[in-house]
Amino acid sequence: MDSGWISTYSWVYSQQEYVNSMALAIVNEETRASAALQVVKDPVKLSPAEIETLLLKSAEIDLSFATLQTMMKALDDMYAQALKRS
Repeated sequence: MDSGWISTYSWVYSQQEYVNSMALAIVNEETRASAALQVVKDPVKLSPAEIETLLLKSAEIDLSFATLQTMMKALDDMYAQALKRS
């Protein structure tokens, strides 16, 4: 087996692992972000500070998902290039 080919696939799979762990971290953060809302069950019962925190955290999560989407596009390109090498 060609060592260059092995190196390429090893790199791609390590990037896939990173993307997977990043996605899991974002989903976990999303779960924690809505904890206050889960406790009160009614958004009207949230304080203005809690609402602001929830909105900011939601915006951060949206940005994280946008970054992840960019990384996934790059990973998709890596897969395509790796397939061309094989």
